[in-house]
Amino acid sequence: MKVFSQQQESGLPKPKYEYVVTEDRAREVLSLLDQYPTHAIDTEATSLDPYTAKWSLLQIGVPDKAFVFDVRHDTQYSNIHPKLFDGILQDPTKLRIMQNAAYDMKLIKRSRNYYVKNVYDTMLVEQLINLGLSFKKANLEALVYKYIGVNIDKEPRNTFVDYGQKFEAYQLDYAINDVVPLHLIKDLQASTLHQESLEHVAKLEFDFLVPLCEMELNGISIDTDKWNIIMGDVDKDRLEIKAIIQEMLSSTESQTTLFGVSLLNIDSNVQLKEALHKYGIELDNTSQPTLSKFAGLPIIDAILDYRKAEKLMSTYAQSLLDKINPITGRLHTDFKQMVVLAV
Repeated sequence: MKVFSQQQESGLPKPKYEYVVTEDRAREVLSLLDQYPTHAIDTEATSLDPYTAKWSLLQIGVPDKAFVFDVRHDTQYSNIHPKLFDGILQDPTKLRIMQNAAYDMKLIKRSRNYYVKNVYDTMLVEQLINLGLSFKKANLEALVYKYIGVNIDKEPRNTFVDYGQKFEAYQLDYAINDVVPLHLIKDLQASTLHQESLEHVAKLEFDFLVPLCEMELNGISIDTDKWNIIMGDVDKDRLEIKAIIQEMLSSTESQTTLFGVSLLNIDSNVQLKEALHKYGIELDNTSQPTLSKFAGLPIIDAILDYRKAEKLMSTYAQSLLDKINPITGRLHTDFKQMVVLAV
């Protein structure tokens, strides 16, 4: 590929691309791109949340050319409307290479009400190749380093928040580098897919992208009033268990407050370990695995129950409600198609 005429450890070579900001030029480029059977695709937007994100850039790359289209038609910087790309993004005869396609697919779905068709996701393929073998990252940085041997700078990823900004050269370079390596990565992954007879499995994973995006976009409805009642009961149990633990360990305390209130902080691992030592239980630490070895002792069971209630309160009480999307009134999560465990 011409765009990889040289390699360097510090980063990809200076990308060759065109920044397109007029509809007339965009139409000319689309006619050119239509001659290619495979396109590398990526987007930039103001947020990772598809319901609040504003779509700014569309990057399309082919083996010897790459383009950044500014789709902010409602600003002074471009008159290109995203609808101009409806045809090329839905053409059933074209293959689209994408990295972490679900994000871009959801963004385009929210903006244009369709899903990009015929997707090859380099991230999913990498996860599939390593599934059950080892824990290896499948983000673009990891793939570029593995297959091309260079490091790329992903720091500019957070600089697209301002929809009305004038994009600098470093931002456009960053954006196009999200598509320039994808053809080569796909080609280099192909041999492993074929050797391991995983082509059909990969196709199944690609086909599941649309249902996955639908699940994430639809979200989950939650009855906040009922949830607060449930969490209120959990918190009540937590406080009752805490009082029981402090009462059971009261004999280990050298002093209490003037009103006989325990000064033992059972949330302090140091204080809890010392109190259990005085109680007659010698532990190396108060971690969950260590405490579980002594399950069956009333004091240990009480501590484990307290920890469980504390975890529920800290993770799923108000913090869960805070994640409700203000636009949809629902919870939206990111589902994982494949789970690779570290060993």
